Amino acid sequence: MKSTTKATILSFIIFAIIFLSFRVLLSTFFDFQNRLIPSVVSAVVASVLSPRRTIIKKQSGKEVQLKWVFSKKIISIK
Repeated sequence: MKSTTKATILSFIIFAIIFLSFRVLLSTFFDFQNRLIPSVVSAVVASVLSPRRTIIKKQSGKEVQLKWVFSKKIISIK
């Protein structure tokens, strides 16, 4: 499996976990008449908090990195 595929799957899984957790929290604490509002809010929050995938070109080849908004640690996928 290529490193870009691994990074895409990992970032999607993290996005889904963040989205579902915020969706459940919003549904638990607030009573919305429309189901679209908590879904949109959860999608925006999840897209901001999910990791960003960047491809770095090095002498040894391409390397995929995941960068988080709230963490300085960079996850490198080879």
